[in-house]
Amino acid sequence: MRVRLLGPVEVAVDGGFRAVPGLRRAAVLAALALHPQRVVSTERLVDIVWGEAAPAGTAATLQSHISYLRRILSAREAILSRPPGYVLKRRHACDRPPDRRAPDCAGRRQW
Repeated sequence: MRVRLLGPVEVAVDGGFRAVPGLRRAAVLAALALHPQRVVSTERLVDIVWGEAAPAGTAATLQSHISYLRRILSAREAILSRPPGYVLKRRHACDRPPDRRAPDCAGRRQW
């Protein structure tokens, strides 16, 4: 999976690019992509997406955005819930298509 952040936010999935509709969804994905493999707190994501004008109920709306992004990425495991927030899991070299995998990847699970 690749995330394009310059221009429209897009993700490379299944050999093509998919646009991420919505400024807030794109902001959530961009924040996670800029910190791969690291937990970004829910508080930080709310601050990035809504700033000081965050309305009531932003935690539920953020969860909705995360669920939508998981569907776009075609993998629930792509964005993991980890206290105190979320983490974007980078694909390992073994998760590449069979013709592009490292030789020592036989039998490893993909997502």
